[in-house]
Amino acid sequence: WVYKTGGKIASSPAIADGKVYIGSDDQNLYCLDAYTGAKIWNFSTGYWVGASPVVVGGKVFTGADDGNFYCLNATTGEEIWTTYAGGLCHKIMMPQELQSRSSPIVVGDRLYAGALDGKVYCLGTLDGSTKWTYTTGGPIGGSPVYASGTIYIESTDTYPVSYTHLTLPTKRIV
Repeated sequence: WVYKTGGKIASSPAIADGKVYIGSDDQNLYCLDAYTGAKIWNFSTGYWVGASPVVVGGKVFTGADDGNFYCLNATTGEEIWTTYAGGLCHKIMMPQELQSRSSPIVVGDRLYAGALDGKVYCLGTLDGSTKWTYTTGGPIGGSPVYASGTIYIESTDTYPVSYTHLTLPTKRIV
């Protein structure tokens, strides 16, 4: 099957429970039937969706180029929460069609992602509350990775390749 959105797709799809989730430059996040390609729902953000979504616990998490992080019900597409992350970044790192967006990861009950405002965000997955931020020296287009209790992410600050090492607390924060 083939499904045509109204814009280009720069993100990778997320697949869970027989559904495909994909963002598009037509300002929508789509949920498609993985077997037929039929549209189940779409959620409009008002701006491009270049970040790859992640699906955990019946929720879809993504960022959009409008400067927000979103949490949606994976079955219905209804918005559960939106968290502001510094707004639009007008500083262009490279040609817009090639500019990557930080895709979130979920570890336990926390979402981690970078933003074009130069901050790494740690959000609670239940309500989108900001647990902490870390400011780098430039916009963040890359996605975080998690290994052995540590979050690693790159930034476009003045270093050729800059990795920020963020150690997670050893006690669970509720």
